[in-house]
This record gives sequence, C-alpha cells and structure tokens, in this order.
Amino acid sequence: MLLANIVVAVLAFRDDHGYQLLLLVYGAETLVIAVLNLPKMLIVAATRPRPQVGVNQALSGIVGVLIGLWIYAVALGFLLMLAFVGAGMLGWAFDFDARSGRALQLPEGDGLSTATAAWAVGLLAMSHLVSFVANFLVRGEFRSASLVLLLVQPFLRTGLLIALVIIGAILGAAKPAIAAATLFTALLVVVKIASDVIAHQAERARLRPGSVRAGRAHRAG
Repeated sequence: MLLANIVVAVLAFRDDHGYQLLLLVYGAETLVIAVLNLPKMLIVAATRPRPQVGVNQALSGIVGVLIGLWIYAVALGFLLMLAFVGAGMLGWAFDFDARSGRALQLPEGDGLSTATAAWAVGLLAMSHLVSFVANFLVRGEFRSASLVLLLVQPFLRTGLLIALVIIGAILGAAKPAIAAATLFTALLVVVKIASDVIAHQAERARLRPGSVRAGRAHRAG
C-alpha cells in the first residue's frame, strides 16, 4: 500500500498537472475499494452458516436470494453514488483548470496523461487486491466478517479519501496558483498516505478474527 502510494506520488510530480492527477486517481480509488467489497460480501454470504427456517429449506433459499438481491442493490447504489461524485469532481477539475488559463486536455497535448492516470489507478488497485488476498482470504478475516459490517465498510474505508478529494478540489478551484505549487501536491500525498494508514489499521481491527466488533457484527449479520 505504501509503495503504491509512493509510486503514484512520483508519477504525479512528473506530470504537469500533478494535483489534478492525484484528485482523479484518488477519486477512482474509491470505486476500486467499492468493487473489491463485492466479492467480500459474496464470500461471506457463501461461507456463513445457513439460517434454519423450520424444516422448509425452500423458504431458507428464498430468504437467501432476497438477502443477496438487497446486498446487490445497496452495493450498486453505493457505486453509482461514487460514480456521480467522481464525474462531478472531474468536471470541476476541467472547469477550474480552464479558468486558471491551463486548459486540461485528454489525451493529447500538454494536458493530463490518461496513460499516467491509468498506471496510477492500476497500481493502487493492485495494492488493494494484494490486501484483499493477504488479509481477507489468507488471514481469514472472512470468517469473522458479517454482511452488515461489509455493507458499511466501504463508507468507513473511503470516508477520509473522499473528504481529501473534495477539499483538494475546493482549494484548487479557490486558489489555482497555490494548487499549482509542488508543495500543494506534496501535501495531498502526505495526507493521503496518513489517511490510508489510519483507515487500513481501523479496517484490520474491525475485521480481525476474534475481535469484539467483528464477533458482534457476525452475530448480528
């Protein structure tokens, strides 16, 4: 996770639109986190003990299907919400960059490179995938996780990140000269890494096998 953030920071510093690259990539990272949460919910739903609804197994199956549909509806709503936020932030980036006299052009010219952005998002996605395999699967977090906890987990995991993107865009719109400074980009990187560390440790504490929170949520879910 730390290595991926450092590489993304290097790519941002090499780009003429460093802080905008970071805002775009960090916004896309929220979608990555939401997408990776879907297989977590499916794994937990598939491995958790089946509720016994009397002796009628058909009714139990119907309940399972309804729970699955509800999970998908909530997850889809969350993804759409993030997509709208990301589209709005990207449109805002185009707008305030044009008003500052440095039109953002994709993918040619001296504007933001889509290839650079794609590499950056890919690196962060890979780091989250590694964490998913190492922590959720190998270390067995799925055994103590619950559907209830996983439904709110993306909100908890991306809260600080979304706040950083919004605040960074607001500052960039209000003070484009300051936002263009290398120090502003560096500040975004430092705050992002700090928020990642905090959110990652909090997530591990919530999903750690045998933890009090995970045990309570598992019984509730």
